[in-house]
Amino acid sequence: MDIERITLNPAVMGGKPCIRGLRVTVGTILGLLASGKSRERILQAYPYLEPEDIDAALAYAAWRLEERDEPLVLAHSPKFQALLDKSRRQIEETGGIPHDQFWREVNVEHR
Repeated sequence: MDIERITLNPAVMGGKPCIRGLRVTVGTILGLLASGKSRERILQAYPYLEPEDIDAALAYAAWRLEERDEPLVLAHSPKFQALLDKSRRQIEETGGIPHDQFWREVNVEHR
C-alpha cells in the first residue's frame, strides 16, 4: 500500500487527507473517479498530480474503510422495531431525541 503520498496537516484543507501536501484532497480524487472521470482527465485537470497519487488516494480510502467498525444488524425484534418507530415519531414531532435516552432504551431492549 503506497499511502506515503497522503498527508494530514491541520493547516492544509482543514486537516483532510491530501495528496503530497497539496490542496487536493483524497475525497476530491475519489469524487472525480466516482463521477466517471478517467485517470487521464484528472491528471489533465491537475497537472501537478502523478498517476501514483491517484493510486495512493484509492489505497488510502480502502485502508480507512477497513479500519471502520460497523455493527452488523441482520434483523431485529418487534420490540426493537417499535422503539425505532417511536424514536422516528419523536424526531418528526419534536425535531430530536436525547441521545442518552435512545441508547438507554436500546440497551434495555438487548438485555
